[in-house]
Amino acid sequence: MKKLFCILFLILVLILPIFAEAQYFMEQFSACFNVDLSTTKYIHHYDNAIWGSGSANDGATDYGMYHDNQIICVIGVEGSKDKTPVTFTFTGQDWYYILNGTDTRYKRPFGIDLVVRAAFEGQGSNHRTITTVQHLGRQVNAPSNGEITASVTLPATDGSEYYNGNKIISAWLDVILVLDPFVNKDTGLITQNGSDITNNDDRFYGYLISSDSVYTSSFTVNVGGGGNYTYNLQGYYINNPLGSSNTSGFTSSITVAPNANANSFEIKGLKPSNDSESNYATIGNYYYTTNSKRNGNKNAKAYFFVSSSPDGSKSLDPFLLKYVSPISGQPVSSENKYNSVTYEVGLKSITADKEIRWFGGTDNYSTIRGTLTKALQAETSIEKGSNTSNDLVRVHDDGEILLRIKGNVEDLSAGRYRSNIYFHVVTDF
Repeated sequence: MKKLFCILFLILVLILPIFAEAQYFMEQFSACFNVDLSTTKYIHHYDNAIWGSGSANDGATDYGMYHDNQIICVIGVEGSKDKTPVTFTFTGQDWYYILNGTDTRYKRPFGIDLVVRAAFEGQGSNHRTITTVQHLGRQVNAPSNGEITASVTLPATDGSEYYNGNKIISAWLDVILVLDPFVNKDTGLITQNGSDITNNDDRFYGYLISSDSVYTSSFTVNVGGGGNYTYNLQGYYINNPLGSSNTSGFTSSITVAPNANANSFEIKGLKPSNDSESNYATIGNYYYTTNSKRNGNKNAKAYFFVSSSPDGSKSLDPFLLKYVSPISGQPVSSENKYNSVTYEVGLKSITADKEIRWFGGTDNYSTIRGTLTKALQAETSIEKGSNTSNDLVRVHDDGEILLRIKGNVEDLSAGRYRSNIYFHVVTDF
């Protein structure tokens, strides 16, 4: 029996970006997204460093002051009669950005500085650092400092606790990205004391390569023993950042992780069987999130969909697996029943709408907005911003990517087949 195999490339496309009064508040900043891993602005800070607003630039040397564009996220609490423990768990098991999240040969060490600040009754927007800066990860000199978890404690914020005679009414944690040691842009190697580190097997430092691919890492935060927040860190090296065509200024991070089925599966094994809904393969997982946008619309929604077009505003052809020439290595340019077959891609959220939504490749922003029930609705978090009464909107979701064959497979020629899938997020606000 002839067996048909395909190679399916999952191509990442920038998303059209997106973006209580509750006890806890959270805000994400640009240092989570598309970080230049060769930059010199994410420096470590002194134990008594203070917030300086504004922005740091490459070549930053003020270790006593950190700035907004160095902050990954802010997590805080107000109106709490109890102290609030905040626990960080670094999910990568080591302090590196890893190429495509898997290739440990190419990695970028990083660290995090944790700074606790508080606001006081009767002092308006005045606030200050109230604890010593806590340093985690690779900016710490001792290689033995490989903490996987770390904890800080926020004070009570109902006015029962004081700092230097001031009644505390709000407290939060600034999480600051640190990229010490630096990278030599000419060689792509980590530098220590002005010299390149050339031992690829060194457990503390590693190589980088010039690449359009994405370097990722992540950590989770547990606040008060309650809910967990997940933060995906995304970076690039030297070349233009993925998603630099961002049109609204609200940066997004999306991670698509193909599994073995995405690289090689038997097409006939997924041929239609009375159009059975269960006849599909899981080809990968996705995760995406946006930074926080000031928006008071508590009914804001966002939708996730896939298409055959890199431009989500256009409708092109249905998803089509095309025969790959063994001579040129390229898909055929003219399709027929012998060298191509249609398929559908399904998205199944594990955090939001858990119903599988199937897409044939022809959808665009207009059709999705017109039939919102077809798209996969994302989680939209309404959150209180740090040291402000304004609400924030953040969109996030994660789930599985599925595939099923829709066309006739009986006449297909044996060989390898290839197709592209593009991912988009669209909002209704």
